[in-house]
Amino acid sequence: MKQVYQVDDGIFAIMISVNVLFSAIWMSILLTLSKHSNRLDHQLKLDTQSLQRLINKTELQAPKASVIPELNHYIYIFAVAFGMTGISHYCADKLAPFIANHYPHLSKFSLTSEFFWVVISVTTLSLLLSTTRLRNLEHAGASKVASIMLYFLIANMGLQMDLAMIDDFPIYFLLGFIWLSIHIAFVVIAGLIMRAPIAYMALSSQCCIGGAASSPVVALAFHRSLAPVAILFSVFGYAWATYMAWLCAEMMRPISP
Repeated sequence: MKQVYQVDDGIFAIMISVNVLFSAIWMSILLTLSKHSNRLDHQLKLDTQSLQRLINKTELQAPKASVIPELNHYIYIFAVAFGMTGISHYCADKLAPFIANHYPHLSKFSLTSEFFWVVISVTTLSLLLSTTRLRNLEHAGASKVASIMLYFLIANMGLQMDLAMIDDFPIYFLLGFIWLSIHIAFVVIAGLIMRAPIAYMALSSQCCIGGAASSPVVALAFHRSLAPVAILFSVFGYAWATYMAWLCAEMMRPISP
């Protein structure tokens, strides 16, 4: 979205700093909460049977599904990744100019941005591929390879972070606190209504805020078998957020100065 809406590097650095600061604080709270999850589940009379069934099912399936990755597996993984990226760039090169020439009024929705169509195409194609046999590459460690690439991306974004900006732009950190408070309120209310265990609340929250880079850490604090579930939730969150981020940006456009 930074590339699509041409966000200034200064404000982007502030947003990164706010996100990293509050996500780290919240993750530390969740890790502490994991030590008391059983007691809280009992006191709040939450349904832990579904959690135990999920853990049992994950433990049974994991040994059967995993395979020792070989060279050909990595070749397939990178071939699919770069192949889908190339196809997405091709689609973007065709769609963006076509819309710009025939429907120029759609530029106000960023539909003439090539980068927008690259991201949308990659996300959509990836979701479609997850319904084919190519999803079996996950058994060979596709998510682990993706996590390595994700860490490079996060490191690149982290280089633009500057926590010293809290003195110059305290309002953004206040907004971050309000945003996190609303998120926590929704998670807790929804969890209590559904009688979901604390582990479910913590996982869903961290998958939304921290993504695949940190959600497995929180999952492992509750139970080692929940790490694959955390990764799955995070990946789904990334895909969903691609569309929702654009929608939210367009909703906020009328109130932007």
